[in-house]
Amino acid sequence: MRMMLSMALLTVLAACDDTTGAASGTSADLLPGDDALHSDDDTTSTDDPTALRDDVSCSTGSATQALSALDLAEPGPFEVASQNETFYDTSRPSTDDGLFAEDGRKLATTVWYPSQKEWWELDDTVDGQNLPVVVYSHGFSSSKDEGAFLGEHLASHGYIVVAPTFPLTNMMAPGGPDMIDTVNQPGDVSFLIDQFLAKSALSSDKFHGAVDASRIAVAGTSMGGMTTSLVTYHRTLHDPRVKAAVTLAGPGSMFGPSFYDHRAVPLLALHGDLDAIVDYDYNAVRTLERAAPYTTLVTIEDGSHTAFAPIPLEDLVLPLMGSLVAPEGSHPDNPDRLGCGVIADSMPDDASFLDLIGGAADGLVTADDPMPCDMAYLSEPALEPDAQREIAAIATLAFLESYFAGAQSRRESACLFVESRLGDLGGVTVESSP
Repeated sequence: MRMMLSMALLTVLAACDDTTGAASGTSADLLPGDDALHSDDDTTSTDDPTALRDDVSCSTGSATQALSALDLAEPGPFEVASQNETFYDTSRPSTDDGLFAEDGRKLATTVWYPSQKEWWELDDTVDGQNLPVVVYSHGFSSSKDEGAFLGEHLASHGYIVVAPTFPLTNMMAPGGPDMIDTVNQPGDVSFLIDQFLAKSALSSDKFHGAVDASRIAVAGTSMGGMTTSLVTYHRTLHDPRVKAAVTLAGPGSMFGPSFYDHRAVPLLALHGDLDAIVDYDYNAVRTLERAAPYTTLVTIEDGSHTAFAPIPLEDLVLPLMGSLVAPEGSHPDNPDRLGCGVIADSMPDDASFLDLIGGAADGLVTADDPMPCDMAYLSEPALEPDAQREIAAIATLAFLESYFAGAQSRRESACLFVESRLGDLGGVTVESSP
């Protein structure tokens, strides 16, 4: 299944491509793999931790023409294939008490990749060598299937996308999903990076030579966004191989400025301003401020939380499930009515589980978010989910291309699109950390 563009967004994209984007300035050409961009050295703290941070903005260089919004929105030139594979990390039990320890941490995984196959061949091969890799982390009470819209789109543009179902936060976890296990998920992401680097080094594997170890990114939605932030920036949980990060409706209120000052990695944060589950002001706005100068924040007007995390047959399921579990008074055209109904019985009683992630020494601060599922948000109609995901796919691809594209000219044109054209999409605001 390829991403299908809504007619409304197609009209907007066509209008965006009618004019040429002008460069809004240039920045240092720091590319993935540069020591200055990916140093793990601690930064001496000051009253303003952001003052000592390297600028990791993408570079527009000499570009005068931004990438086309329509080209970013449409499937790329590659055929897309997927395969399912289950990995077991036997070095770590699924829980501290050893539950499921006989198998370790089971990660049922889907990988989407550019594919080529001749008519006489029984199996396909990966189309390309040294390709960038994105590890996608799903949200709470969800699964790997949530990442299909991004996985398929990015793979069509030459990326390998790896999406696991985490063992204890997925919707079918024994005893119900357990948010506390989020702290173990950065280790799962690192384990999968290990696996795909090993597959790339194995001459008999389909992915032999396919992975570029210098172009590894992570992405995730909601609590998967928290997993993404942890594996990118946390002092002890981070993976130094991660060179770019994308969060969709990711929590950020618990991460203080010093959480980010230890690794210089660019971050794209996408968030809807009607998010009823992870409050926009307390999370997205604070991430923009605290992660300076690493962050680009893309705000989607009337965007919800749940629209980033599609479920199978959602056009059929949303009305049915919404009528059964949605909070009374919620608007029928707000996907968060279903999200709130699903998580209502699974949320921890308090935020004490965050203590497992660390404390002040790790840059953690007290999370003071309002309780999720406020009717002030749920009572309003939200942006149509397909349109929200289309915006997310365009923004994510442009951001990744601005750092990972093979040709410098394409990196610069992608950067120009993010800086000067992405905000031309209807209902989209783009802000970069000062």
